[in-house]
Amino acid sequence: MHLKFKKQRGNAMKKQCGTALELTNGQLAEVAAAIIRELPHIGLDSVTGQGWVGNGHALRNALKKALVPVEAVAVPFKYDKTKDDWTLLENVPFDGKQFVPEIVEFLKPGGLLKSSESYVSGEVMKQRAKELNANLGQSHAEYLLEHQDLVPKEWQGNYYLTFPGTVWQGSGGGRGVPCLHWDGVRWFLVFHWLRGDWSSDVRLVCSRE
Repeated sequence: MHLKFKKQRGNAMKKQCGTALELTNGQLAEVAAAIIRELPHIGLDSVTGQGWVGNGHALRNALKKALVPVEAVAVPFKYDKTKDDWTLLENVPFDGKQFVPEIVEFLKPGGLLKSSESYVSGEVMKQRAKELNANLGQSHAEYLLEHQDLVPKEWQGNYYLTFPGTVWQGSGGGRGVPCLHWDGVRWFLVFHWLRGDWSSDVRLVCSRE
């Protein structure tokens, strides 16, 4: 079963920032007190706790990841789907450094008593992306759009490249992930719903070690 895509072209989308107000000093104190109340109940040992004390940067990042909704952070994409009333649910960040892409098969081969898979659900594909360390996001896809010489020519017209580290929720509630598709001239960015079937003409992408 093959994927059907709708092309997403046009100029770069403008970033949209949230309008939520910053915490007052009183609210900040209440949040800090709430965190302190819960710390004895999360199984934090003395060695790990001391490690957090000595690494404020890592602690700040951990708190931000746990406490700040991803949609409240400025969307770091050229193709910002918030303009279409989509919500960013998950995102794997990209450090901006050049990387060499490799493709990864997520369908399982057959065995002596079992035939090979021809397709899986989007949820299974997404889980396997994490297990296979091939869970790149939209920023990685956009980087390859700008550096198409890094994408091997033998992939052109043979595979859709998917980047399930970024998950958007559409205005209708469906969840989609970014993909790159070859149109005969160049790669372009599309979004495919996770609820569909993901077949053998799709590949995950990882960074070559």
